[in-house]
Amino acid sequence: MNNKILIEHYQNINNNFNKELVFRLGSEAGFFSEYNNMVFAIIYCLDKKIKFTLSSNNSNFSKIGWQEYFNEFCPQVYDEFHIKSNYRVHQKPTIVKLIKDKLRKRKSSPYLTQDLWLKFHSSSFQKLNFNIEQLKIQGNLLKASQRIISITWQYNNTIRKQIDSMINALLLPKNYASLHIRMGDKHKETQITDPERYVEKLEQYTDVKNIFVATDDYSVITRLQERFPFYRFTSLTASHANGYDQQEFTNFNQNKKHSELVAFFASIEILSNSTSLICTFTSNVGMYLAMRRGLLNTHDVNERNWAIW
Repeated sequence: MNNKILIEHYQNINNNFNKELVFRLGSEAGFFSEYNNMVFAIIYCLDKKIKFTLSSNNSNFSKIGWQEYFNEFCPQVYDEFHIKSNYRVHQKPTIVKLIKDKLRKRKSSPYLTQDLWLKFHSSSFQKLNFNIEQLKIQGNLLKASQRIISITWQYNNTIRKQIDSMINALLLPKNYASLHIRMGDKHKETQITDPERYVEKLEQYTDVKNIFVATDDYSVITRLQERFPFYRFTSLTASHANGYDQQEFTNFNQNKKHSELVAFFASIEILSNSTSLICTFTSNVGMYLAMRRGLLNTHDVNERNWAIW
C-alpha cells in the first residue's frame, strides 16, 4: 500500500469517529518529544475510535504550525482556546484556564491533550497489540508507530526540496553508518554517554568507515576525528554549535527556527537511511528513529530496550 492510499484510508477512518481529541502540538517540549507523543495519541485514538484533530499554530516550533513543514493528514483547528488551555497533563493550569476548561466541557467539547495524556502513557497501553486491518497495522506499539509515521511524516514540497538539496551536497556514499549523539541540555534528564562509546558500539555491528554524525555539539565531531583517524566522519552540525537548549530554541525568531529545523530534518533523513545506527533511546530522536527504522539495525548505545519514557 503506497503512502497516498494509506493516508486516504487513515483520513476516512478518522473522520468517521464521533468522539474527538484535539491534540496540542508544540506546547512546551522539543520537536520530537511533541511529535512522538502525537504518534502515541493517534494510535490511542484509533484503538478507542476517537477522531484525532490537531492544533499546532503559534506553537514553540512554528507560528504557522504543522503545515509549515509537512502535509496535512487530519483536521486542524486554529482557535486561541487551544493555545492557552490545551496542554500536557503535568502542566499546572491557571485558575482562568480551569474555568475555561469547565465551560468548554459543559458544551460537550472534545477531549483535550491533558484529558487523555496519561491514557497513552500508561504501562497497559505500551503492552497492547494493535490490529487495524484497513491500515495494515498488526503488532505492538513500536510496529504501530512505524505505520503512523509513514502516514504523518510527509514533508511538503518546499521543505522536501530544501532537505534534498542539503543531503545531496554532502555526497554521501551508498553505504554509510550513522550516530545520533545528543549533548546540550540532555544532562538535565539523564547521564550523557561519552561520544567515543558510540563508535565502539558501532564496531560491534559493522566495519563501515563512512559515518554520518548528527549531534548538537560540534566538539563531538572534533573528538571523534582525533580518536578515530581512520574513519571518515560527515555531519551537518554547524561548527559553532555547542549544545542544544530548548528554551534557547523557543526564543529564536521564526526564520532562525525554520533554518534550524530544516537542517535538523535533513539529518533525520540521513540517519533514517543509514545501514546501521547507534543512538540512545532515552533521547526522543532516538525513540523516533527506532520507531521509523525498526530495531534490526538500530541500536541503543547502552543496550536499553525501546520504551515510552
